Amino acid sequence: MFHGIWESKTGIALQKGYRTIANAMNKAAYSWVFILLVSAMALYANIYAAELPVYTAYIVFAISICLFCRDLLPIMPMVICSYIAPSIVNNPGRNPESIFFPQYGGYFLIAIAALFVAVLLVRLIIDKEIGFLTMFKIKRKLIWGIVVLGVAYLISGIGAEGYEERMTKNLFFAFLQFVSLALMYFVFAGGVKWENAPKWYLPAIGVAAGFVLIGELLHVYNTQAVLVDGVIDRVRIYTGWGMYNNIGGMLIMVLPFPFYFACKRKVGWLGLLTGTLFMLSIGLTSSRGSILTGLLVYGLCIIITLIFSENRKETFLYVAVIVGVAAFAIYWHWDTITKLLTVILEKGLETSRTDIFKAGIEQFHRYPVVGGGFYPVDFVPWDFSEVGAFSDFFPPRWHNTVVQLLACCGVVGLAAYVFHCGQVAWVLLKKVSLLKMVVLLSVMALMVSSMLDCHFFNIGPVLVYSMALAVAEFTPCEKKTES
Repeated sequence: MFHGIWESKTGIALQKGYRTIANAMNKAAYSWVFILLVSAMALYANIYAAELPVYTAYIVFAISICLFCRDLLPIMPMVICSYIAPSIVNNPGRNPESIFFPQYGGYFLIAIAALFVAVLLVRLIIDKEIGFLTMFKIKRKLIWGIVVLGVAYLISGIGAEGYEERMTKNLFFAFLQFVSLALMYFVFAGGVKWENAPKWYLPAIGVAAGFVLIGELLHVYNTQAVLVDGVIDRVRIYTGWGMYNNIGGMLIMVLPFPFYFACKRKVGWLGLLTGTLFMLSIGLTSSRGSILTGLLVYGLCIIITLIFSENRKETFLYVAVIVGVAAFAIYWHWDTITKLLTVILEKGLETSRTDIFKAGIEQFHRYPVVGGGFYPVDFVPWDFSEVGAFSDFFPPRWHNTVVQLLACCGVVGLAAYVFHCGQVAWVLLKKVSLLKMVVLLSVMALMVSSMLDCHFFNIGPVLVYSMALAVAEFTPCEKKTES
């Protein structure tokens, strides 16, 4: 019966209308314009506390993508932008009436997210090209490392003192960590027609997100009285989704992406300037780990740009000019820079952080096999949150990936992490391409900075990391002539 309706004049008209909408959607969603729109909305939400309308719009976009687009690639910009959108007003660690708590908006967010998931499941069920039938057949080179690490998370703390009281919370948080690591990688690996995917799409998302972060940082400086007598009071640098270390951590993750475009003949100079702007902005976060990691990553980005540039002579000239201008600026403002750096560096490695490391190692000594779990047994690391409901759900971390894994998951967790990192290195360094090198530097930024912070155990950075791994593994190698 339905087949007959579909073949009728009305059915043919509906098919034609659908194709018209689908063509328009595909043209828009795979463009810079869409990425910039999504990013601008995130910045608007952050500045004006407009998360609810912006998230609602994101859900409308995502549902439309599921209904009309050829694959799920255009959902990517909304992944990172959803994480960096929350405003200072709605920081759940500072405001007990934040919209992210159930009674103040959380139920609504869960409802619209559930609606999107329902539509996505329908698409994956009926789509023969990117649906479940295909998704589970795809060979994923990184999947076993992710699964092993996820299992290490889930068994963490078994046998530790008081584990029975913490078991439900620990399992849920461990599962959340596993999902943040696996979900984007799994979904996008099978949900994108990679042979048709623009290779510039992820780098463009990174560039747009970087400008959102800079806009948020400037807003913080403008509203939070960060400069006190010409000195940065970094305690005042925080927004709705994190503090100075978190902002710096995300900035160093997106730092390599402008250099993808720095290698292109037509926009090379613009890519170099954007990357340099990102590096300077990292300095404004006053996050020592991010600044040090950023300088390392920035230097490697310059090297990669010179290697992969489509016009090396021109690129070398641009680099020389940037270095010359930077040297002159440093010389001209040396007194101011020295004053700022002295405040940042004279503290050295904070005593509180070394105490955290020692306590983490002590917990490992007590529970060496699978650790003491994600919720500390006898020691509470420093916690940014001032809201008990948030801290009770989201445990404080140990500010170092190795210490975190040993304290929470024991030798099993550290071994699983090493195995995962080995697989990632093998995928990124095999059949080297410009895109893979950019992703490698972004991954390295996350891993290195996490030696002095807890970025690898924050949800947002790992969602971006997971997404980037899918792009690096499945995007066909780029040809020299391709732009």
